[in-house]
Amino acid sequence: MTAVAVVGMGVALPGASTPDELWDLLRSGRSVLSAADADPAGLAGLHDPDRAVADRSYNRVYGPLADLRPHPRLRAERDAGDAPPGLTTYWLRHCLLQALDTTTVADRDRCAFAIGYGVSGSINAEQAFLVEAVAQGVGAYDPDAGQIPDLVRRALAGTYPFAGPEPHVFLPHEVGRRAAAGLLPPRTEIVTIDTACSASLYTVQAAISALSTGTADVVFCGGACNVTPSEYVMLSQVGLVSADDQLRSFDVAGTGSLWSEGAAVVALKTLDRAVADGDEVLGVIAGLGTSSDGRGREVLAPDSRGQALAIRRSLESAGVTAAGVDWILAHAIGVPAGDAVEFAALREAADSATDCLVTVNKPQFGHTSWASGLLSLVHVLLALRNETVPAQRRFTRTPESYRQEATRLRIPVTDAPWPRTADRPRIAGVNSFGFGGTNVHAVVTDTPRVGGFARRSGTGEIAVVGWGTHLPGAPTATEVMDQLRGAEWHVPPGFGESYPLPDPVQLRMPPIAARNLDRTQLMLIQSMLQLAGEHGEVWAPFTDTTGVFVGHHGVPGAFGPVVLRINRDLIAGALAGVTDATAAPAVDRFLKSLQALAPDPDETVGGLLPNFIASRATKRFDLRGMAMVVDQGIDSALGAVHLAMRALHTRELDMALVSGVNGNSGSELRAILGAPFRSPAVDPAEGAFTLALTRPDTAAEHRLPILARLRAGQDPHDGPATVRCGPSAGRSYLGGDGALAILRAVATGGTVRVEPYDPAIQPAGILVRA
Repeated sequence: MTAVAVVGMGVALPGASTPDELWDLLRSGRSVLSAADADPAGLAGLHDPDRAVADRSYNRVYGPLADLRPHPRLRAERDAGDAPPGLTTYWLRHCLLQALDTTTVADRDRCAFAIGYGVSGSINAEQAFLVEAVAQGVGAYDPDAGQIPDLVRRALAGTYPFAGPEPHVFLPHEVGRRAAAGLLPPRTEIVTIDTACSASLYTVQAAISALSTGTADVVFCGGACNVTPSEYVMLSQVGLVSADDQLRSFDVAGTGSLWSEGAAVVALKTLDRAVADGDEVLGVIAGLGTSSDGRGREVLAPDSRGQALAIRRSLESAGVTAAGVDWILAHAIGVPAGDAVEFAALREAADSATDCLVTVNKPQFGHTSWASGLLSLVHVLLALRNETVPAQRRFTRTPESYRQEATRLRIPVTDAPWPRTADRPRIAGVNSFGFGGTNVHAVVTDTPRVGGFARRSGTGEIAVVGWGTHLPGAPTATEVMDQLRGAEWHVPPGFGESYPLPDPVQLRMPPIAARNLDRTQLMLIQSMLQLAGEHGEVWAPFTDTTGVFVGHHGVPGAFGPVVLRINRDLIAGALAGVTDATAAPAVDRFLKSLQALAPDPDETVGGLLPNFIASRATKRFDLRGMAMVVDQGIDSALGAVHLAMRALHTRELDMALVSGVNGNSGSELRAILGAPFRSPAVDPAEGAFTLALTRPDTAAEHRLPILARLRAGQDPHDGPATVRCGPSAGRSYLGGDGALAILRAVATGGTVRVEPYDPAIQPAGILVRA
């Protein structure tokens, strides 16, 4: 067994540019949430206090990160004009520099940088997409557009100042690359994980898997989040935003959440390595558990059973009982229904004989979404150092329905001492639960005597026991394999403007709900249904330990129309500045098309966020292992395969369903993707590809035929033949290219090496033995 040590940490939060300042903020009780005139995110432009007004947020209270004092090296880069573009990139680099200040990294070390992040949490990416969507949209109404798109871009620059001249630099894999540039060794694995609100703590799972399998020596885990006006509108539309200027967690007076900007990074090593290097051990990750909610309730409604399952798994992996936990730093974002579900999960998982403190930090600095889990982990590490549990702020009492008096869960309203003792370790739990039911719980302690993770080799083979696809034209599995063996790929590039909805009986969803989802969610289910039709539901024996890993890159197709509709008044005001007579007819036609976009009462944020692609599959097939969306650019599905294989090697999972999917082939997406899409020779294509993976011994035990064997590696001499992940025959499935490359290797037969498209982000390939 090996313990995992935290040896470095960094934060960026309103009012706190260092961990010590974060501690001061926690002890002060001060809130960073406000509706001040300083409104860098521009929420005021989409605000209306009347909750009945469509496409407006009824609240503009949030926590803007406008007062960051950058790390000295980052400040020097900024002063020299060399700082990375993009707010979240800048914040992550600041945090990474802080974490590196106390972390020893040798030249020989294999490093990884896992970031909890989503394209929806970047104001730079949203505005870049908006500007390109409008420029392309106006240009489409004039076949001789000429300079019209450039005129439109210039007109929008004042309204959308964060768009920038090179929009591709704001995509998640580029954010990670640029945050780490020159700080981490060459060929550092950089991967973005999106599970919405639990994403940054999910990176700790990825780190533990990499350390436990020996595929990395040092792993940096990060998370970052912007507040974007369009997302605030969507969150208001489904009633998740607070009705006043307060966020009250687990409180009878709570009315909803308030969001904030922030970032965090922690550095992880095995404890043995940390001690050998002389690094200060800030805390020990003794256990970690993940889960999905499975079938249960609607995708936006959390399920206490799924959350309690993650807590139990974490305690089991740490080798402790609930009675040994002193304190749980909860996730509760202030939404009454969600907070009630989490308290029920705590009640179910808690010990009935010993007191346990429960607190939440969000009433002070808001919900930082993708960054929130790591900020909570840093919160606990600071409490260990300072021997104090900060009080729950702005708390009156829990609702009667919580039945708190029947538990030993206590919410302190004053700071509680938490001193070191010689006779027992101090143990805390950290909750982080994401929209869509993606749950993670970490057990953190001050001693290596608790818990630990089994060391296993990350070089063993993993079996492919099934595969399925969903492509335009609905080719069968046999037709797909025949085409992969041949020289021509005859599949149409896209599904067209209107995606053909699946059979609602197979989908287990009414058509009115399905039509509001981004098509990628439906495409993934369709590919899994084809897999089941060809190979059976190979996951059926272990639904509790089957995970879903989805490679996805870019912006969901459903995101564009909604964001354009929300912003149409701002767009119209900006385009009034286009005075060129030749452009006026095209501008007018485009604005009329925006006015025709009607709000849909059934539309929900769950239909638009990329992380819901994986969650939709866990809901449909009642799966309760981990679920995540992975973004490594064109190598996204290849990265998902690596993460899945490690989770299988560590036996956190028995089955992994790994998919690559793209459902957006619009011209505005191409405009923000950068290379290789700057050349007209490569176009985005739509499709979904799913592989069912398990360990060979598990396949043998359950009599599952092995179709191929996969092994991770970096040896360029493995295999006589190679297939490169990336565009082929003038098209790219973006996040799906890696899964298609593995299927192409299976079709080729023999031993084939699948090479990554971008070895600077994903250094390791996959050896396929069919």
